[in-house]
Amino acid sequence: MEIVFLEPEDAEYVETLAQHHYPPDFNLSFEDIVSNLEKNDKSSFCFGVEAEGKLVGYLMAWIDNTMVEGRRERVVLVDDIVLSTRARSQLYRLIQTMCQQMEERGFGKLPIEGSARPTSTNTFMGHPETLERLGYELVSKAEYYEEDFDETLTWVRFEPIAREEATIDTDDYLEIEFEESEPLDEEEDWEDEEEWDSEEW
Repeated sequence: MEIVFLEPEDAEYVETLAQHHYPPDFNLSFEDIVSNLEKNDKSSFCFGVEAEGKLVGYLMAWIDNTMVEGRRERVVLVDDIVLSTRARSQLYRLIQTMCQQMEERGFGKLPIEGSARPTSTNTFMGHPETLERLGYELVSKAEYYEEDFDETLTWVRFEPIAREEATIDTDDYLEIEFEESEPLDEEEDWEDEEEWDSEEW
């Protein structure tokens, strides 16, 4: 399977795949999908999973403001992620590609947020270990009622794992001295070599 960049012309395939995985009320319109894929700039992260030339999964995300109330912070908002049964093994590669693109585009490791239906266990929020492998940890999780969909959604936030740099205590060290070895006797050295050459393997 191959991870590819999604283009506006892929909108039809994205729509078809979404219709197989979401109830009607959750489906984005074709126009909305096209609009999302047309962003296609530095702040947009839209990737697909292809198998034998067919789209079997996708991720759409972009830079946005955090959903944490009262805070202004730039995050990567995962707006939608769908993986067919055959593409579920590609979750790590899909998220990895997004993280690599964040780094390459100069964003560094931004917090990652997203919302989904509680039954969507095949998304990254159902597999926090996938994000841990990429240097992220789950720090917040909450449920809220979404009137537009008349359903309770789950919101999650992942942040880069803080790692303390190793330090060396220069006040605690050992003094190690090496004694000079006596030089080899040249005659003994050559005799040993002759003895070695005469051995058969």
